[in-house]
Amino acid sequence: MLYMKGSDIKWLSAYFILLAALFLLSPKRHAVDPFIPQDFPGIIEAGKVTAITVEGVDSYFTFKGTPHGHQYELIKAFADSHGLKLEIIVAETVEKLREMLLDGEGEIVAHRICWMEADEEKFISCGLAGDSVVSSWIVRKTMPALAVAIDEWFDVADLPATSKKDRFLFERSKLPGDEPAPMLGEGRISIYDSLFKHYAAEINWDWMLLASIAFQESKFYTDLTSGEGATGLMGIMPGTAKLFGLPEDSVFNPEANLRTAVRLIERLNRSFSEIKDHSERQKFIIASYNAGAGHINDARALAGKYGKDPSKWKDTEDFLRRLKEEEFYNDTVCRAGAFNAGQTLFYLESVIERWDYYKKDLLCLEEK
Repeated sequence: MLYMKGSDIKWLSAYFILLAALFLLSPKRHAVDPFIPQDFPGIIEAGKVTAITVEGVDSYFTFKGTPHGHQYELIKAFADSHGLKLEIIVAETVEKLREMLLDGEGEIVAHRICWMEADEEKFISCGLAGDSVVSSWIVRKTMPALAVAIDEWFDVADLPATSKKDRFLFERSKLPGDEPAPMLGEGRISIYDSLFKHYAAEINWDWMLLASIAFQESKFYTDLTSGEGATGLMGIMPGTAKLFGLPEDSVFNPEANLRTAVRLIERLNRSFSEIKDHSERQKFIIASYNAGAGHINDARALAGKYGKDPSKWKDTEDFLRRLKEEEFYNDTVCRAGAFNAGQTLFYLESVIERWDYYKKDLLCLEEK
């Protein structure tokens, strides 16, 4: 058995008390965490930097899987300049950015932070506003070399400009149905596939095209009503329901809703019967399903007046875009008034792209 002198015991006791005091009195230290890079040299060694931001047109958003936003472009350019991979972490709110940074979820807040007096104890401002410290990016107090690297980069870099296109893309990214609906496996798109197949056969359409329209309208949620009043699986408007005799108590019934949509498509198909190319006619029908046939017919009339082919969607699309201009919507060949085509063109593009996605996925399945 090991015996210790009284003086040794006193010395050890004092040592452990000192260690405990240092532990209790030390501030929360993230820089010593082995999973958090040790300032900028550690980031360089790891080959990756993680930035925390929020979703927004000026900060960060994705459109069709591609990242956009001015703050994203800046932090991406900074990372590229040092050969670093970039990871983006999105906070739910601006208020959570500081907390997430202190918790070590990233090394930089790549968003405009309004600097407060209390921030001085925990953070270093860097980039953006620079010395004025009105708003800036921030890093933890334990990463001064990273702050210096960011400031130096901002001083000499050819900074990416704010993209005028970002606001348009951001607004489009918030529209419903901007992504392909994942296949459920074994060639299935949704639980309503049997209905799509049955009613698509009645109009000689690919059932997956009907499914794509349904996803665009409702994402297959059958009990929803949009802000414009479109209801159910296929987004049936009140006027369409009344026209085709869909009772109010049946608008959320998937089959009744789909049957009404198919009756509308049949009607539009007859309206555009002079367009002989089947695939071209489908584009006119899908656009009219979203915008109403009136504006589409106005664009066709303008195409014919100006020597273009009103049976080709590309020619008609050019004039559909111009219906927001007084010179064109007030033309004597037009009847439906002014129209902003952006949402309808996005709608058509999304439906067709998703349809292609479905077809390719099914083809891959058949080839296995």
